[in-house]
Amino acid sequence: MKPVANGVPQVARPPDDASGTIAQRTAAGSAAWLAGNLLWVSGSAIYRVVFWWIAFRVLTIAGERLELNRVLQPSRSARVWFTLAAITTLAGAASTTVAPAIGVRTIGCGLLALTHGSR
Repeated sequence: MKPVANGVPQVARPPDDASGTIAQRTAAGSAAWLAGNLLWVSGSAIYRVVFWWIAFRVLTIAGERLELNRVLQPSRSARVWFTLAAITTLAGAASTTVAPAIGVRTIGCGLLALTHGSR
């Protein structure tokens, strides 16, 4: 805790870890949203675009939960797990455009890994 200012203790925010800032992690979700919208506007089938939008929502919420969890200072392994799960989710969304069967399974593994990391 920092010194008391105006009678209210100031809680120090833990420093960002070496794997990147929270903003960079949630930017991955925003990139997925942009990719999905660009694919949709370019005429891709909706069943191929929806995985990008799912990745957007899930990665954005997971990134925000990780930011809220900073008060508890998650372990390095939890941060690495989140990063790998996010990469798997984005890779799955990307591969649905060229190999839907593999992409759906990959994004499923990424989403499952994100649920494990949020415990």
